[in-house]
Amino acid sequence: MTWTNNLALICFAILFTQSMYVLGQVTPWSNAELADEFIKNFLASASNSGAFNEDQLADMSAIGDTLRDATDKMARSGKNSKTKLQALNMAFASSMAEIAVLEKGGQNVAKKTSAIKEAMNEAFLQTTGAENKQFVEEIGGLMETFAQVASGGNSGNGQGGY
Repeated sequence: MTWTNNLALICFAILFTQSMYVLGQVTPWSNAELADEFIKNFLASASNSGAFNEDQLADMSAIGDTLRDATDKMARSGKNSKTKLQALNMAFASSMAEIAVLEKGGQNVAKKTSAIKEAMNEAFLQTTGAENKQFVEEIGGLMETFAQVASGGNSGNGQGGY
């Protein structure tokens, strides 16, 4: 997938999940410490699942590092907003979903989807004290969309249609 396709899918995913947050819900992206803890918990659970190869786990870790930096920068600037925090959450989740579905290696897509959902649930529970089942199920749906696109569910040539 090209970056334009990735961006379009992330934007779609953000719009798709606008209804997921209720006022006052704890987000792992509200400060750098929580974000770091969430990412560590997610990566530990994903690694322990056995569904991903070393390259996939390294890519997931690199995305986590990038989002940690973004969270830290937002916190230092004092420009945290619910929308930005939600976008970070979606960016992390959709990036993990894309790595799981589109990168070769590891287990089959169904096992990877299950592992991502379980890792997200574990990370939310360990970090915020509550699972976010609706969000996790929506990420599962996003992974199904990625899988359909990857399997030729679109009629394009794989070079992007933008």
